Amino acid sequence: MKSIMTTAYRNKKYRIRILQAGILTAVLFILLAAPPSVPAREDNLQLGIPLFTEDIGMTAEFVDQLKELVRPDDIIFVRNEAQGIEFLKRFEHGRIAVTSYSLAGLREGLDLLTANKIKAHYLCYSPHLRPDSPTPVAEEQNLLWAVQEARDLARKKSMQLIVISDAARGLSAYGPKLARLADMVGIDFQQWQKLPTDEFRTRALAIIRSMRSENPDIKILAQMSTIPPTGDVTFQGIRIFMAADIETMHAMFTLIAEDIDCLAFSIKTEREGLSLFMKFLKTIRPPAADSRETAE
Repeated sequence: MKSIMTTAYRNKKYRIRILQAGILTAVLFILLAAPPSVPAREDNLQLGIPLFTEDIGMTAEFVDQLKELVRPDDIIFVRNEAQGIEFLKRFEHGRIAVTSYSLAGLREGLDLLTANKIKAHYLCYSPHLRPDSPTPVAEEQNLLWAVQEARDLARKKSMQLIVISDAARGLSAYGPKLARLADMVGIDFQQWQKLPTDEFRTRALAIIRSMRSENPDIKILAQMSTIPPTGDVTFQGIRIFMAADIETMHAMFTLIAEDIDCLAFSIKTEREGLSLFMKFLKTIRPPAADSRETAE
């Protein structure tokens, strides 16, 4: 009798193990069969989209493709351009940033949005510190004063301030101080995209950490490009831009994704710049239907 009970117990225990093994196999099969998902950080990352018409050459067809990938928290950058404002009206989602190289340009951009009954959420002051700069000399020579003026204007309008400056010049000299005045600082990483990935990451993280050492709450906007400059390579005195390899660009983005809050883009039309931008964007952003479900 004892032998029969022992045998029955062993058979029952054996059947349970078989059942557990079957369940584990089924779970593994489901996990392996499922398509790879977008990493959580990439999926939640805020994107910055420039809607410029004068130097990018945006078209209505491209805008219609782009608007399907934009989410409510993404930032759409606009200038004092009538055509850009008309394109902006096509978007159902996105937070609006008025951007300009000058304080006067910020005020003009705000006036244009107000005339079109469009609410802006950000002021984006983007001074260019170089010999051919469109930024007024007074602002170039007194950058911190100019940023404080932009901050005061943003606060007066109940908006947040984004400051984007040349990484090679403005950020090296003023970076930490800018971080104390702005809500978000934009860093131009496109100039380093032709570097080896390890060097790119080292330089990028050094600047990001210097910003956060001054202001732990600062948001970091990283600007990259599908047509980045080649560094010192020039032709007839003009700096050459070359099409980026999308896989390499994605690899570089992945190296800094955990350390940034927004990924913005410098878009150029030459060398299929718009199509490359859309191709890259689709590697980090699910289709619109999925993104709207996530937002809700």
